[in-house]
Amino acid sequence: MRFVFATLKINSDLERIGDYAEGIAKILMLQNMDFDDELIHKLSLPQMYDTTFEMLDDVIAAYCYNDTKKARAVFSRDIELNELNHSATAIITEYCQTHSDRIQQALYLLSLVRRLERVGDHITNIAEEVIFFKEALVLRHGNKGGDNSRERD
Repeated sequence: MRFVFATLKINSDLERIGDYAEGIAKILMLQNMDFDDELIHKLSLPQMYDTTFEMLDDVIAAYCYNDTKKARAVFSRDIELNELNHSATAIITEYCQTHSDRIQQALYLLSLVRRLERVGDHITNIAEEVIFFKEALVLRHGNKGGDNSRERD
C-alpha cells in the first residue's frame, strides 16, 4: 500500500514539474531578444539546469530501482538550488540598476530561477516518497539529516 500511495503523490509532483517546464518554455518563447549571457552566468542558470536535470535522473532511477541512496543524494543538491535562488534577487536588483532598459529580461530570468528551484523542490518530494515506500520512513521538510530526524510509520 505504501508503494501505491507514494506513486499517487509522485504522480502529482511529476505533473507540477511538467507545469513548470511548460512555464519555462513559454518564458523562453516570449523573449524576443537574446538574453544577456553575463547575467545568465551570474545567476548560475546553466548550473541550476544541470543540477535539476541530474536530480530528476537520479530520482527516476531511485524510483525504478528502489534505490534510497540515490533518493537521498537529491537532498544536498536541492539545498544548492535553494542557495542559488536566494542569491538571485540581489543579482537581479544590481543588474536592473545598471541596465534599466533590460528590466523585463531580468525579470524573465528571475522567473526561470524561481521555477527551476521549485522543480528541485518537487524532485525532493519524489525522493521523500521513494524513501517512504521502500523504508517506511517519513521525512518531514527540513528533517532529512541523521537518525533522529526520522519517524517510523
